[in-house]
Amino acid sequence: TNHNGRIDDGEGDPNDPSDDNPEADDDNDGISNGDDNCPSIANPDQLDSDGNGIGDVCETGGPGENGAFGISGGGCNSSSHSSGWLSALALLLMAGLWRRKRTLVKAAPIAVVAALTLGSSQNASAQEISGDTNYSVERFQLSSDRLGILDVESAAVPKHMTLDLGLWAGYANDPLVVFQKQNGERTRVASLVHNRLGGALLATLGLWDDAAIGVNLPLVLYQNDDISGGVMTTSSLSAASIGDLALIPRYQFLRDGKHGIDLGLRVSLSLPTASDDTYVGNDGVVVEPALLLGKRFGKLRTLANVGYQARKGLESIGLKIDDEFFVKLAAAHPLGPVDIEFSYRTSTAANDFLGDFSRNHNEILGGVSMPFGTEMVGFAAVGLGLSEAFGTPDWRSLVGIRLGRDLSKKAAPEPEKIIVAAPVDSDGDGLLDPDDQCPQEPEDKDGFEDLDGCPDPDNDKDSVLDVDDECINEPGLASAQGCPIADRDGDTVIDSEDNCPDEPGEVEMQGCKTKQTVILTGNSLQILDVVYFKTNKAIILERSYELLNNVATVLNSHPNLKKIVVEGHTDSRGRDAANLDLSQRRAQAVVDYMVGRNVDRARLLAEGFGETRPISDNKTNEGRSANRRVEFRIEGSNIEQKRSGPEGTLD
Repeated sequence: TNHNGRIDDGEGDPNDPSDDNPEADDDNDGISNGDDNCPSIANPDQLDSDGNGIGDVCETGGPGENGAFGISGGGCNSSSHSSGWLSALALLLMAGLWRRKRTLVKAAPIAVVAALTLGSSQNASAQEISGDTNYSVERFQLSSDRLGILDVESAAVPKHMTLDLGLWAGYANDPLVVFQKQNGERTRVASLVHNRLGGALLATLGLWDDAAIGVNLPLVLYQNDDISGGVMTTSSLSAASIGDLALIPRYQFLRDGKHGIDLGLRVSLSLPTASDDTYVGNDGVVVEPALLLGKRFGKLRTLANVGYQARKGLESIGLKIDDEFFVKLAAAHPLGPVDIEFSYRTSTAANDFLGDFSRNHNEILGGVSMPFGTEMVGFAAVGLGLSEAFGTPDWRSLVGIRLGRDLSKKAAPEPEKIIVAAPVDSDGDGLLDPDDQCPQEPEDKDGFEDLDGCPDPDNDKDSVLDVDDECINEPGLASAQGCPIADRDGDTVIDSEDNCPDEPGEVEMQGCKTKQTVILTGNSLQILDVVYFKTNKAIILERSYELLNNVATVLNSHPNLKKIVVEGHTDSRGRDAANLDLSQRRAQAVVDYMVGRNVDRARLLAEGFGETRPISDNKTNEGRSANRRVEFRIEGSNIEQKRSGPEGTLD
């Protein structure tokens, strides 16, 4: 009752400390009650980690309780540093998203000296508490390329030799704070990192259409602390520094168009390259493998990352930094010229799953992205911390740009420079008028009779002008784009009708050695088999792979077929809008399959017509079956189309 921490034998009046026996040793640890910082429990070592006068064995919860200090992040902290409008914004951004928990990257704090007010009027003496500062407090890492959403990586990878560059800069408020716990309540008393301006430079290169390699270089442009009220620190924050360089290889195993889902693997390897050791970089290599998932639902894109972060363990002032599990979710949907994007990150300690509050991280982000031309995308986002874990800011904002470039495209050659000797070269073709047989008509300089000064619009005189002639120096037929009818492999099947023009084959097998399900007659493409899908889905059944592989082989063997339209059709059952959407997705699935078989996407176009173009009566089963079909149309050619047949009915 007199709050002296002792209940002594023979104490008469519990409100009167004068009848206590200070020489007694109630816990028999060899230290008298008057000098014992925990007289009720034996503690001969008298350990008092937080220096508050109460032995560690008597503190509820151990060091960090009853007036001791600890380290955490901002997030949902209820101290005066939090703002009501941030909570309202958090509710707005969380609408419609799945909520999850995520572990916090643990960290060991810098040297701190705390002098805080305890009780109503008595000031506590200052205590110097030091800890490791060699770890990063930045948890946001922008996705490697434009296929990702904010900080969530895509399982899909860029096309071969496509280079994606990125730059972002942002502000984070109070990602690392000092709190004091008194009577079961935590109160924020200082900020080790109060304001931080940071960002990163990124680059990713697509390889072989299945893999990619990326690098990420974090930057700290400015950071400061907020040490007041008797709290001090022995470490000064750097104004600007470079973080740990990360190498990020990833590989795609499955594709949404072919397998119904995107599936990939990413392994991030972060190297200790930071130029400063105050919350900028980590002490040692950090390895972070993650499983990547992606799925489209119409125009809605969704991504998920599930992974593990392995790192060197640290501990300071009760805060531990060690391995973590993490989950990231994201969604994006177009709205006019922009994409609306959301992401959610959560992580927890691998050795204390969903345990200590300061080791569980949760943050939500919302933003927009907008293309500028074909190679640039700009984006901006705001985020809210939803827990008080280390590295979780009260709030953040960021902006950035991404640039993409296809390195496989060869630069167009510079036009030939023609020296005009005016005025004796009237037509400006580089030949002086006395030597020019056509002084008023410029030579076309195409390598054919260029010295006479006259243009040659039809070099081979086959009545097909050179601009439309694919064989300008060989007489040919207009039906063959000015080329002679050829049989490259000598199997008596002319190339325009030969499914395998570079491999001798049999006439009855369209010039191939195996049975064909595709027939070419000039510019006519006839499909002899059917394409099967899962019922009411745009997932191609495996039984149709052989047919589509045959189609892809023929298209790749005949690059002269410039544009192939893949049409999707349904019967009249169901809603019109649903039928139209299903037919478009099925046509797109066939296009994606063709691209996966190395057909140039620029030659393919998917068009869904739903139930608008029936070829039979929808009142009968046979008619409806005939109307559910996929057709191949060579654009610009008057060819007889043959439908691929009714859809499969297997689930």
